[in-house]
Amino acid sequence: MSKRATTERKQVLQDAAEKNLPLTQEEIASLLHVSKGTIQNYTRQGMPVIYLGKKQGGRGSNPRYKYQDCMAWLEKKNALAES
Repeated sequence: MSKRATTERKQVLQDAAEKNLPLTQEEIASLLHVSKGTIQNYTRQGMPVIYLGKKQGGRGSNPRYKYQDCMAWLEKKNALAES
């Protein structure tokens, strides 16, 4: 991917995050600067997720994340960890 395409993709993701649009695991991971595996772990720990598809959380489902909801969850999680 060219530098220009990468910059444009980052801008599209930032715009989607500001509008609180549903994002894929890869997209939310990119915005949070973590791996897809970390997002999967966070989901198991209770990070807000919307499932699209056949079965909630099962095979064939498509998890989507809203950036602002995830950030609020992470802030709360971190505040509890510091207590």
